[in-house]
Amino acid sequence: MRATIAALAFTLVATPTEAFAIPPSPEAPPRSTAVDARGLPPLKGEPARQDPVAPADPKADFSSLAGQRRSHYDPRRSKLVSRSMFTEEYENPDGTRSVKQSTEPLNVKDASGVWRPIDVSLETDTKSKRANARLHPLSVAFAESADDSRLVSVEVDGKRASLGLERAATGKKAKLNGSRAIYTDVEPETDLEYEVTAGSVKETIKLKRRPAPGKSTWRFRLGTDGLTPVVTAQGTVELRDANGAVKIVMPAVEAWDSSGSADRPPAVTTGSYGLENTADGWILTASVDERWLRDPARTYPVSVDPTFTLWTPEWYSYKSDGTYYYNDGGLRIGSPMHNGTLWRGLFRMDLTSLAGKNVIGARFDVNNIRDATTVDRTWGANLWIGTAFNFNGVGAHLASTLVGQTGSFSDTRLTSHVHGFRGQSHVWFSISGYEDPNIWTYKRLGLTVYIDTGNAPPAATLVGPADQSVSTSLTPTLAVNPVTDADGDAVSYCFRVATGTDANSGVVVDSGCQSSPTWTVPIGVLQDGVQYTWQVRTSSGITQTPGPVWRVKIDQRIGARGPAPVDSVGPLAVNLANGNVTTSVAGPTFTTVGGTAGVSMTYNSQQQDNKGLQASYFVDLSQNGNINPSQQPVLIRTEPQVNVDWGVGSPFAPAMGVDWFVARWEGYFQAPVAGTYQFAGVHDDSLKIWVNNNSVYDQPCCAGVNYSVATGVALSAGQRVPIKVELAERTSAAYHRRRGAVADRACGLAAHDGRPRIAQGVDALG
Repeated sequence: MRATIAALAFTLVATPTEAFAIPPSPEAPPRSTAVDARGLPPLKGEPARQDPVAPADPKADFSSLAGQRRSHYDPRRSKLVSRSMFTEEYENPDGTRSVKQSTEPLNVKDASGVWRPIDVSLETDTKSKRANARLHPLSVAFAESADDSRLVSVEVDGKRASLGLERAATGKKAKLNGSRAIYTDVEPETDLEYEVTAGSVKETIKLKRRPAPGKSTWRFRLGTDGLTPVVTAQGTVELRDANGAVKIVMPAVEAWDSSGSADRPPAVTTGSYGLENTADGWILTASVDERWLRDPARTYPVSVDPTFTLWTPEWYSYKSDGTYYYNDGGLRIGSPMHNGTLWRGLFRMDLTSLAGKNVIGARFDVNNIRDATTVDRTWGANLWIGTAFNFNGVGAHLASTLVGQTGSFSDTRLTSHVHGFRGQSHVWFSISGYEDPNIWTYKRLGLTVYIDTGNAPPAATLVGPADQSVSTSLTPTLAVNPVTDADGDAVSYCFRVATGTDANSGVVVDSGCQSSPTWTVPIGVLQDGVQYTWQVRTSSGITQTPGPVWRVKIDQRIGARGPAPVDSVGPLAVNLANGNVTTSVAGPTFTTVGGTAGVSMTYNSQQQDNKGLQASYFVDLSQNGNINPSQQPVLIRTEPQVNVDWGVGSPFAPAMGVDWFVARWEGYFQAPVAGTYQFAGVHDDSLKIWVNNNSVYDQPCCAGVNYSVATGVALSAGQRVPIKVELAERTSAAYHRRRGAVADRACGLAAHDGRPRIAQGVDALG
């Protein structure tokens, strides 16, 4: 502008003769039509297109992912072929056979010598007035009153043993209730309680108040018809016959008070047995430390527990301090919160009946032998090959499960191991619980094994996409060749895609088991630029045969990835291979110490929004499962659903360790149908779920799908509500699969399509 003014001034000076001329009057400028943008109404846009909602009732079967395992054995339709005390064999409706073995007796011979199921209920004999278990391997019987010298009697192979409390109060009659017999006030403020189980008679001395000084021993008359009692080095009493064979065992004395809660065990101590051989027979004493009984910290009632058990197949319980018990009435696992110790179990299986058979499935069911010393909460447990008779006799890992009052181990590794050792009589297994000495996880387990024999479906072979291939589609169709089951059963195909190298770890997506040998991965599951592994398991109802692990990489070739033919029209560039249109706009730049900085924006027509949930991973700094308010995540990324299995690995190595971290998922859940929804999960360790900012699930550790502890949320069809999930990993394995249920119908595994907010720095899955 300054140059123009200078030129005009120069012209005026050069022509002085025209200096007196009068210039014409300038015209008035045109009236401005500008409008203040601040006063404009907002433009009306078209409503955003709603994404399709996932089907409300998928046809695939997701039951195998719910932390539950089945067997070919159907208790209503399978036909019993043979039975013995600890074993039963069945012919199943699908043509397979199942062998059921238990560490507790299943059957006992009746008076005619025929095997019958055990019946522990008590009935009173009108002649003898004794209460007898209806059908029991120990032939259990209770006296009418507590002062009988044969208060409780048992019998094995014609050899009898009995116990009677010395100086018991007279006239105290038995109160019967099912399998229980109770004698009240047999001594001052003392009851005797008995419970008959399949393989034992559990006796409890119940002290309702602190006993008098000097009272910490109870004397029983021990009748032994043809049996000799021996106190072992482990503190148990064995009743042996003339050949030295053990017939009956009395596990070591334990005592506990009533101070326990849902999270902490009661105070527990051990006791001791003593034997006196008198002219009138044996005297058995059960003693507990008097100082422990009279400690002001004791909460009464206190229970003292001597018990009769049948001699059973071999099992051991090993404590990390060197203590061990042999055949003492349960496999002990986990943490009793006692001096930092832990328990592990070891047991033997006799697989001679499987010689020459094809093992297609193995399931080891466990049940918590419940008393005040065992925790009710659910915790993880692991099954291993047993390698030595000590606490560290743990070999290769075979299976994992969650154990509350029950649990079930099932894994292809377990099936393969049982198949490999079929026909052998001494096959050892080790079992461990959740091993944190600062948390009460102690359980005492019984065990029942189901082994299926027959023909498993063959593994499926690949149709496409080819192994190690690259797909430009985010929804590729995975396909295998159909297979035929030799037993004629229908075969279903269970597809699984994962970010891990084994098709089972990392972020996992399951199709469920379906009849079609092809599956198109739903939109929003896979992400561009990520390599995945996938696998198909063929299933004939129960037994699954895993196929090979195949690999596929998703690469839409959006942007400048790899060589491709391109045509340009003005600012637009078109990839002639995939049709992607690209344009870029460069913003201003500025010079910094490190070089020029600026922002440029690129548009790709085929770039899709990342769908799923925002996953944030935090180090558990306080080791309490909580995220500190000011704490920043180590990693933020988008994940398609809440379905992860890291095993004993890290979700983001090396930035995060394998233990003590918290994963948080945030997004939205859109209800496919109207109803009351419940949210739960299969998880290890603790899990919390919030829906619409309200807590609906909060479990401190380890569970299969358990809707009984989930709060229902009423939602209308299509309603979108925020959802937040937090999984805290302490030690050992880490995994979580979220499930939802509506109106008593399973709506499928993680059947949501969320659009979470995407934080800055979101990383691709990998």
